[in-house]
Amino acid sequence: MWVGIAAGLVLVLYLVVSLFSEKAAPSPEVAALLRENGYEDLDIPARDLAQVMIREQDEQDQDRFALVGTPKIFSLPLDGTRTDYVELRPGFEYKVYGHCGQGCRRLYIGVFETLEDEIGLDSAIAINPILSLTPPYEVNAQLEIVIDECTDDNGCMASYSVYSRPSESEVPEQAPVSRGPTDPSSYDVFVFRDQTWLAENLRIEASNSICYAEDQVNCDEEGYLYRWDAASVVCHQLGPDWRLPSETDWLALTREYGGAYGDAGAGPHDEAMSGSAAYRALAEGGNAGFNGSFGGKRLYSPERDTHSFYDYGRIGYYWSSTADANDAAWATGMTFRATDTKVLRARELKMTFYSVRCLRG
Repeated sequence: MWVGIAAGLVLVLYLVVSLFSEKAAPSPEVAALLRENGYEDLDIPARDLAQVMIREQDEQDQDRFALVGTPKIFSLPLDGTRTDYVELRPGFEYKVYGHCGQGCRRLYIGVFETLEDEIGLDSAIAINPILSLTPPYEVNAQLEIVIDECTDDNGCMASYSVYSRPSESEVPEQAPVSRGPTDPSSYDVFVFRDQTWLAENLRIEASNSICYAEDQVNCDEEGYLYRWDAASVVCHQLGPDWRLPSETDWLALTREYGGAYGDAGAGPHDEAMSGSAAYRALAEGGNAGFNGSFGGKRLYSPERDTHSFYDYGRIGYYWSSTADANDAAWATGMTFRATDTKVLRARELKMTFYSVRCLRG
């Protein structure tokens, strides 16, 4: 007797638990999806579809696919048909999930290449079709989702959701950032004490600048030549902290490596005042990394009021910002002579064109 009563209680308990489980509240995500589609929380067929779609959404998040719009859940009467369209964006790949619920016999997902003609780029027809699409697409291409075989007297229920992400095959390669001659990062630099010098000749075209022999190839290789008035201001185009080195700056730099030819302030070096040690360190290919190069000059002749080019590939002439103390028409600079492997101080008419190295600090 007691065994029979116990068995009856177990059966009653099972029925109560089953009924309660069926009507238990869905998760917040499922409930939200049901409400967005106009269904009650306790609509069991709709809830079943919503639960599957929420699981799919979690999976697509991991693959960096983003939901397009809202997942759709819909009902149809017997013999009813529903067709939806979703625009395909160029450069995106898509994944589309369809689900047949209660009474559903077939769900079709395909592609219209134009609004008039179905080309059939790809399609999936099944109870639970999945369609993956990758570009390119034609203009106006659209997804088409169709349910059209509702043969159940009680009607049909189906759902679909669309996900997209930028296509890796369509992402253009990033062009390298174009760094123009006014960008200091486009030059090699040389650090000396608390100063940063360009380790290349300046390549900024400016008023009163010129290419050696008026050939752009020479500017590409050795930078522009500048008249002194232009040289005095052109470095500011690199930024407000950049300037033309003074004669003091040049002397400090060359003295660090033995001094320029004839510089009595060079100090006690083995080759003091010869300019050779400084040349080996600071000239192109030297061990210091300054790479003073040989861009030549455009010499001004006041007697004839003409200019002539000299010494390309043989001597590099560089302006300083210091004017000659004895003659306002002249200014000072520094030269690197491959002809006799020396660094020498320079004094030149301001109307002559020299190369420029800028510094900051």
